Amino acid sequence: MTSHNSEKSQQWFVKTYFSDEKKMIRLKEGETLLEKDHRNDRLFYLHDGVMIGYDGELDIHGMPAEKLLCEQGGFIGLHSFFSKRAESIFTIVAKNDCLVSYIDRDQPVITEVGATSLAEQFMPLVIERLAYRQEVMCETIRQQEKASAQVQEYQRLATLGQLSAGVAHELNNALAVITRGSEWLSFIGEKLISRRGEREKEYYRLGLEKGHAVSSRDARKQKKLLKEKYSIHERDAHAIATMGLTEIDDDLVEKLSEYIKVWEMGTTLHDLRLASEHCEHVVYSMKTLGAKHESMEDQVRVNDSIRQAYILVENKLRAVKVEMDLQAEGTIRGNRGGLIQIWSNLMKNALEACQEDCSDIPEIKIISQEIDEQIEVAIIDNGPGIPSDLLPKIFQPNVTTKKKGLSFGLGLGLTLVQRLIDEHLGQIEVDSQPGKTIFKVRFPKTGVSDE
Repeated sequence: MTSHNSEKSQQWFVKTYFSDEKKMIRLKEGETLLEKDHRNDRLFYLHDGVMIGYDGELDIHGMPAEKLLCEQGGFIGLHSFFSKRAESIFTIVAKNDCLVSYIDRDQPVITEVGATSLAEQFMPLVIERLAYRQEVMCETIRQQEKASAQVQEYQRLATLGQLSAGVAHELNNALAVITRGSEWLSFIGEKLISRRGEREKEYYRLGLEKGHAVSSRDARKQKKLLKEKYSIHERDAHAIATMGLTEIDDDLVEKLSEYIKVWEMGTTLHDLRLASEHCEHVVYSMKTLGAKHESMEDQVRVNDSIRQAYILVENKLRAVKVEMDLQAEGTIRGNRGGLIQIWSNLMKNALEACQEDCSDIPEIKIISQEIDEQIEVAIIDNGPGIPSDLLPKIFQPNVTTKKKGLSFGLGLGLTLVQRLIDEHLGQIEVDSQPGKTIFKVRFPKTGVSDE
């Protein structure tokens, strides 16, 4: 921050006043140069190393707080040397091996620059160094405030984790019953349906294993193709397309209503099992809100996790128009349950925004694409937008973006989203204005789908 003239001036001062080898001191790391409140009659110049100043206060970790940082080319003892109070206001300690030189208070004035006193000669440098110290001190304070805020945030999350532990325990008991029940129903259902025939068993297992694997858009396209190819009723074509079938025969058309029933039974049990797994992950995330999640797989398909999340919230999303354009076929290192939780939270957030106040037809777009070595997912809604004063705080606990009414819950949706994204080494950004809010999530790729 020094100008060319001030650098030349400092070089003159160093050469003139601080080049006497008899007045040079070498300090080892941890050695003290000045003691706080002790008398000081010297002005020091730091030729090499870094020195730290302490005033006795402690930081948030209980360690001595650093209040002064002096690097190579800095002066030490300015206040005590030039003021009437000849006492050091800091304890100055060598952060590493240092070399300093000094002048005494009775140092004769060398008048080559036209000044009549040391104070007059040094004043421009003193002002510049004090301004620099102020800048460093302000930056130190900002860093301390940031660290303090992070500690407080961790403490809040840990407290929330403890508070939710009891609730999570009870929910786990209920979820265990649901999980065992769905597994038993799946097993018994297959046994009973097998008695009706192999074709019924085939469609039951199709629904049980894949669920609603076909998106609404793909089903509409396939319905049109089936109508044209087989000249069947539109309702039948829609049902067959929804099942994910591309070829049909007379038996399928004749017994379609029966096959649809067993397929829907399978998809219902599939969705029940999926929802149960998701709930287990939510409960686990609440319990471990203050701990790092480590259950990661090397290749998780982002598009699959988006589709599974959509199934979980599909009933709620029926109130809005949803468009999905999932082009990213790559994989990431991640936790499938965690990803489902990210997308379901963001989808519900978009839904609530659309329901809040939407002058147009409520609409949500979900887009995935591969950009360089990343997979990007964008969830876009045409709701009223997030107020600008809330944008910097939306990932904090107990912050809601809703403008009207109250919402039951802990206010942890976006907080958990941020945490889960961090655990996946991803980033999230938000751009919001009236009529359009975009949440963009990016993850590093680990591979490409072979399908």
